[in-house]
Amino acid sequence: MRRGSKALLSLATAALIGAMVPGAALGQAGKPVTITTALPKSAKPAGNGEKPADPKGVASALPPGHPETGALPSGHPPVPDEADEEEEAPPNPHGAPSARGGGDPRFYQAPPDGMQDDSLLPVGTIVVALRDAQDHPIPHAKLTLSELFNTVAKGESPERITQREVGDDGTLRLEDLTIGTGTTYRISSARAGGQYSLPRFPLNDKAGERAVLHLFDTSPNIDELSAGIQGVVYVTLKEDVIQVEQLISVFNLGEVAWVPEAPFKLPDGFKAFNKQETPSEARIEEVKGHGAALRGTFGPGRHDLDFRYQIPLDGSEKQTIRIELPPSVAQMRVMAESSRSMAVKVVGFPDAQKVTRDGKRLLVTERQFARSERSQQSSIEIALTGLPVPGPGRWIAVILAVIALGSGIAYVARRRDDGEIDDDTRNDLLEAREALLSEIVALERAHRSGEIGPKSYARLHASLLDALAQIVSQLDVASSVKAARRRGARSAEGAS
Repeated sequence: MRRGSKALLSLATAALIGAMVPGAALGQAGKPVTITTALPKSAKPAGNGEKPADPKGVASALPPGHPETGALPSGHPPVPDEADEEEEAPPNPHGAPSARGGGDPRFYQAPPDGMQDDSLLPVGTIVVALRDAQDHPIPHAKLTLSELFNTVAKGESPERITQREVGDDGTLRLEDLTIGTGTTYRISSARAGGQYSLPRFPLNDKAGERAVLHLFDTSPNIDELSAGIQGVVYVTLKEDVIQVEQLISVFNLGEVAWVPEAPFKLPDGFKAFNKQETPSEARIEEVKGHGAALRGTFGPGRHDLDFRYQIPLDGSEKQTIRIELPPSVAQMRVMAESSRSMAVKVVGFPDAQKVTRDGKRLLVTERQFARSERSQQSSIEIALTGLPVPGPGRWIAVILAVIALGSGIAYVARRRDDGEIDDDTRNDLLEAREALLSEIVALERAHRSGEIGPKSYARLHASLLDALAQIVSQLDVASSVKAARRRGARSAEGAS
């Protein structure tokens, strides 16, 4: 994604975060209730009698020092440009909100996952703590250690997998591990069908490491959870395609993870599906010939999934895009880069507002859905009007080329005083005739579909017929000359 559209998607999501409050947080008639980001509990991994400090690496969904976000009124211009320049902090491994934003006592506050150096541990040692939603140890749970070697000289070696079990206190000590920037580790575990992991990390040569990973109960039904989805659709026009970029943000405000198998259909004829990789177990995947699907594990907190695809332009002034929605969408925003003549209409949404940002003209509309509406709003239809219609340039170029070919061959033939042509010239004329006939058929189809207007059609059709007549005439003359010569030859043979 270009930086401009990525920034717009980020800003749109930041503006919407306060408006979408699923479950108990949703007000009457779908009205938003502004919330703040959650304050994670401090992690308290205990192992071997030691109590380390809070793990590092806990991240925020908003940049450092960013004010709390709330819902913007309909038609409000985008938030100030300065937000473009701020960098997002690395995501929390299970998507939990940041400690920097403050906590709302009405909602579950997810404890953070993370890694922490511990100088009291020997170098090459990791102490892993597996904990539940209430930050209590999970005894005798299974965990997986993935070890990956990657060097410039040898490249990436096969991944080495070790499966172990934590003790009564929910911890496991891993010792004598390889140290170096070419070696990285990944810790993962499972519970109730959900998968949880820490991002891949190297070990350093100065201290051991402590790791904390939280595991949650799961449900495949998002309607049973305090969870919901916000979506952003960003549309841009390319040379011969409509590029669609979608951002799906899943907000899980409870302590039960969502484990979906949630396919949804993308517009007919979509192609070039591409997605942004995420460090968490939540993911979006392409479903060939159908669309995409939400899969994996969506633990407590926020999970952003960004993907894009293309839809061929059909050559008409108006084109409608139908996009199915994943389950439990609480809010949708549609944004389109547009020309002065272009308009956007989304069925059931307010009229699009004009916004100019970084020199781009945008049309923006959004809608919030009450919980009772979510099951009924299974898709959105985006009508784009005022699209550029291809002109006759392609036809003019093709026709001129064919006419030039035919005329050149005919000119060469006419240079012969007797009108006779050789076999090569005759074959060239026949090929030019077939090419012109094919272009006449294609021109008729383009005219019927509206790709070519009536004036251009009349002009091009006349030119094609004129060129065809010249070629056919020359072929007829050549055939007549050839037949006359044969008759003369036969008469001469009879006289002798």
